[in-house]
Amino acid sequence: MHDSIHPFRRLFRDNFTVHDITEPLASFDGESDGQAVRQTMEEAGYELAGVRQRGVMVGYLMRDELASGPCLQWRHPFSEEVVIDESESLADLILRLRDRQRLFVRVFGRPGGIVSRTDLEKPAVRMWLFGMITLMEMRFTSLIDLLSDDVWQNLLSENRLEKARWLQAERRKRHSQVRLVECLQFADKAQVIARSPALRERTQASSRREVEQIARKLEQLRNHLAHAQEITLTSWDTIVLLAEHLDEVLIGPELG
Repeated sequence: MHDSIHPFRRLFRDNFTVHDITEPLASFDGESDGQAVRQTMEEAGYELAGVRQRGVMVGYLMRDELASGPCLQWRHPFSEEVVIDESESLADLILRLRDRQRLFVRVFGRPGGIVSRTDLEKPAVRMWLFGMITLMEMRFTSLIDLLSDDVWQNLLSENRLEKARWLQAERRKRHSQVRLVECLQFADKAQVIARSPALRERTQASSRREVEQIARKLEQLRNHLAHAQEITLTSWDTIVLLAEHLDEVLIGPELG
């Protein structure tokens, strides 16, 4: 579908990029003594640093390899597999980081920055992820709307429905005219989809259990984001899952 129909695609692909979380890459002149550079890197907490030759960044150094002598002799080249453009989307970055801890960032045509998995804890990424999960919950609601009220309500326990009715009543006291389905919790919406074969077929999941597992992981990630808890160690697989299925989250299933 055309991007004009889906402005969220442009927002999440173009407005959140590698540039937002890139750190400058510290660098050293290639003639500098490797042992001295190593000591400086240890004091600064750098595992990697760039190396310059005649003022141009020509590769990178690994701290633990350095010894006495010009540090240029320990240079590693910037191969394409370890470099990403600063204009690339966060989704592309996450997929590139799936098999490595860090990447060098190409700025103005040359490597000049660095980004690692720990940088995914920064506000820009957390906002991006929270927005993605919010959109996914909206898709859940759209799917449930394909069922009649009687059908989807029969897929939930009376206790869960009562909680939703209570929330609906509270919102209506504040003059918010919301439907009952909009008062379901994230887990409740996932349960409806998991228990409905017709809705489950419109997802990427192959079974009820898979829907439930994915929903639990998404809810855990959302809770960690909401409470400013660490996400890259606890929810890495879920973050990769969102990046892999970015377009499906943004566009959603065909509802016709």
